[in-house]
Amino acid sequence: MMIRKKTLKSMESIIERLVRDSKKVTILKKMYENCCQICGDSITLLKEIRYSEVHHIQPFNRTHKGIDDIPNMLVLCPNHHQLFDLGILALNPEDHKTLLHLDPKNPLHNKELNLSFHKLSSTCVRYHYEKVFLKLKKELTTTTKKVSK
Repeated sequence: MMIRKKTLKSMESIIERLVRDSKKVTILKKMYENCCQICGDSITLLKEIRYSEVHHIQPFNRTHKGIDDIPNMLVLCPNHHQLFDLGILALNPEDHKTLLHLDPKNPLHNKELNLSFHKLSSTCVRYHYEKVFLKLKKELTTTTKKVSK
């Protein structure tokens, strides 16, 4: 049996993206020692190298127009970063520190965020809550109603 090699096609593309202020990201990561503000965990890559991610609460892109500044940032582990990006997690817009999970039975729901070293922007927290979290909640509710009919 002869195996044929598939010819791969390539295409050149140009990607335009907003440039983040890496100094602010570095400052915030140092403030929290690269530990997730939700679970407190840090990923150790090598002996002295720890890893964390910085999440923009109001997404920093052309669509959502979030600010690239510390009051719009959280230090998170990759798992919690993804939950925020997807809209599964949000912060309570009333106190800016209580986590809201789409599933109120989830252990993260009503857990308090570690905000020992910086304050968050009310505008950014409310934006994420309304435009990301509630939007997904509404979509899931609509989908669930359609499926159950």
